[in-house]
Amino acid sequence: MEKKQSLDDFIDKNRALFDDNAPSAELWDRISEQIPGNKSYWQSKSIKYSLLKIAAVVIFISIIPAIWYSLLRSQGEQQSALSGEISEISYYYESQIEAKRMRVSQLTADEPSINTEVDADLAQLEKILSDLKEDLNDDVANREVVSAMIQNYRMKLDILEQVLEYIDYDDNSSKKQDDYEEIQL
Repeated sequence: MEKKQSLDDFIDKNRALFDDNAPSAELWDRISEQIPGNKSYWQSKSIKYSLLKIAAVVIFISIIPAIWYSLLRSQGEQQSALSGEISEISYYYESQIEAKRMRVSQLTADEPSINTEVDADLAQLEKILSDLKEDLNDDVANREVVSAMIQNYRMKLDILEQVLEYIDYDDNSSKKQDDYEEIQL
């Protein structure tokens, strides 16, 4: 408290020296420019904020095409990878189906009714497969569509394998019957 009193006493004794040096008009002009109520203060702040807004918009506009391009490119890479996968799957299953279909045709050449039934079943599955391929082109849940296509191919193979088992069973039973008749003679 004593220090405060001594400071007050010092100021009172030397008041004339303090009041003697008034600040210049130039100093007051600079101070008034920095006061928030002053018009020039807000004009300088408004220009700065406008420039910042413009810079932010320019950066945003320049970044959007880059992001869009990278998204499209990654989507295209996924599509091409999926397309290659689909073509491999299709080639594998279609070659298997064709081989079994030829075998069924050879073994059932003397029974056209079996060929007709197999052709009808395969035609129904082929229509479903073409619908699935259209869905795939429409980009409707690609992985699910590919899975459904694989199931379709497997169903075709299952049908052909069942027919081949039936034909083999029928051939084996007729051979056994022939063997049995030969043995009895």
